[in-house]
Amino acid sequence: MIIEPSNSGAVSSAPFGSASILPISIAYIWGLGKEGLRKATAVGILAANYLASRLKDHYKVLYTGENGLVAHEFILDIRPIKVFSI
Repeated sequence: MIIEPSNSGAVSSAPFGSASILPISIAYIWGLGKEGLRKATAVGILAANYLASRLKDHYKVLYTGENGLVAHEFILDIRPIKVFSI
């Protein structure tokens, strides 16, 4: 049986996503406060760029900025890795 999504005004990109995830995000933001959120953002960007710089000699880092930096996350291209089954 296939269920087609309706035009119900989904909150997320998934047509059957749950709006109950939204209070978690706002509670996180409120819990950190202005300075805590700023620090968490800075640490996330710093950590992502550290990891990307350590891995760039082994894997291609996709979608970097003009100066070679990434945001708070990054994507490694692992397509060259071949998996063999026994």
